[in-house]
Amino acid sequence: MNFEITIQPANELQYLQILVLAKYMALDLSEVRRDQFVVALEGKKIIGFIRIKNNKDLIELATMGVVKGYRGQGIGRLLINYFKVKYDSLHLITCIPKHFEKQGFVSVSEIPESLQGKYNNTALWAGYGDPVVLVFQRDNEA
Repeated sequence: MNFEITIQPANELQYLQILVLAKYMALDLSEVRRDQFVVALEGKKIIGFIRIKNNKDLIELATMGVVKGYRGQGIGRLLINYFKVKYDSLHLITCIPKHFEKQGFVSVSEIPESLQGKYNNTALWAGYGDPVVLVFQRDNEA
């Protein structure tokens, strides 16, 4: 990366921009609120975003996107790390598990109750592969 990145909670205008980007990227927008999102900025330009969702039984990384042209440069890792230092455990559902396994997430065989509906929503995964539930546990980190 040869540019300076700021990571911060999304303001109202950034939240509206995130909604457009997330819809374009076909990402999860169920039960969204502005206070759930954090943005990665280059200057004032949104180059990535991530959403944390407090479910009744776990903390979920529910929506993450990096703008084309900035992918593969560590933006996603920075966004995930923002929450890895705040929470001891994070869950997510993805169709690209290798991306998250490199960051300390491991596959779980049992689907947590609060993720069942999302996991079973086959329309969400159409054309992207089978969903996988992953978890990050701080105490398992090397």
